[in-house]
Amino acid sequence: MSIPKNHHHVSQCHIRKFFNNSEKKIYLYDKWEDRYFWSKTTKTIFSEKFSNSKIHNGRVNHEILEKELKVFEDDFEKITTLIKYVCENPLKPHGENIELMYRLALFGLIGEMRNHRTP
Repeated sequence: MSIPKNHHHVSQCHIRKFFNNSEKKIYLYDKWEDRYFWSKTTKTIFSEKFSNSKIHNGRVNHEILEKELKVFEDDFEKITTLIKYVCENPLKPHGENIELMYRLALFGLIGEMRNHRTP
């Protein structure tokens, strides 16, 4: 298995929700450069080489943080489907799904921590 080198500071599962499948493009705005553009792939946007690397047992590890974050990313589709359902059915009880809502909140916090740029 190859070591992941291109680390996203915005999760791929998030980025894919904005991909226009009919046009096979994602439209973007860079507020620091004040420009609009598009890309045919999500692989290289919102990413840098080795940005999720960390020291583990005294050595630089390029995989461990990616694996830790994947736990949240794996639930993203289930969580967004649930949120859509809750919005469409506001009067139905949703208490058993509160754990997924907590995971979404944690996902938001992780996203904020991963963002290396501040305005």
